[in-house]
Amino acid sequence: MVTSHSEKFSKVFTDNLIENTNHFYTDIRSKKAKETLEILEKAIPNAKGKLDATISSKASVQDANLNTAFAEAQVPIFKEQINAQVYGTAYTELYKNLEMARFQYLKSIPLMQIIDPANYPMKKIKVSKLITAATFAITTTLIFLIIFALINYSKFRKNRQSNSA
Repeated sequence: MVTSHSEKFSKVFTDNLIENTNHFYTDIRSKKAKETLEILEKAIPNAKGKLDATISSKASVQDANLNTAFAEAQVPIFKEQINAQVYGTAYTELYKNLEMARFQYLKSIPLMQIIDPANYPMKKIKVSKLITAATFAITTTLIFLIIFALINYSKFRKNRQSNSA
């Protein structure tokens, strides 16, 4: 609740305060999931690049060894095939983990909804006439009592000085 003389300031301040609070709360609640998602998004292209390079390398080794009669010539092809399987499996797992991280990130973001937004014209809080009258009456009475007490005190002091002399 914001109290101000300016309706516009109250509304803008309240709206900004709610927006910043919601953003801050959302960031705190989803920070770890977002970091995991970002790490996986950076790792996926690297794994995909290694898989593509291995497939290309296998094809070039196969093209270079046209005579496949010798078992020795098959070794580089088998190595590249195994590398392709390993990188393919790693890529598949990373992609699966990426999808799970996206799901966890979306799940960790809290659902926030503003139920009662500030609208124009805003409710103006006025002091009632009865409270104003009572406050004025009490203040006036106190002032008169203080003045009366000061006058009586000064008379009492003068009386006392004249009696003692």
